[in-house]
Amino acid sequence: MLFKFGRIIYADKFSGQILHDSGQIQTTDPEYKEKVNPYETVTALTERSKDAVLEINLEYDQYKQDFDEGILDYVDPETKQLYFRYPDPSESGQEPIVAEAVSGRV
Repeated sequence: MLFKFGRIIYADKFSGQILHDSGQIQTTDPEYKEKVNPYETVTALTERSKDAVLEINLEYDQYKQDFDEGILDYVDPETKQLYFRYPDPSESGQEPIVAEAVSGRV
């Protein structure tokens, strides 16, 4: 049996800066999330107190279109809304557009 786990987004609780994106996981281990502790292995998290980190748990494939078409830019710490950087295909060489996720809210 294959178990699917959604992403966990770790962001600075005050600035909304993205510290780590766990990615989506497919595994045969139903207890995978309980066994993995990114606070011990991810440098951006080992350097901070858990109290200073915002964790946003997403369902599997939640915001799929946004992650496929854009790059996660930051999180609004108050609303927990994700903001993505979307390249404008008609404007090569221009700065990408930063916008609220098009797939919906957390």
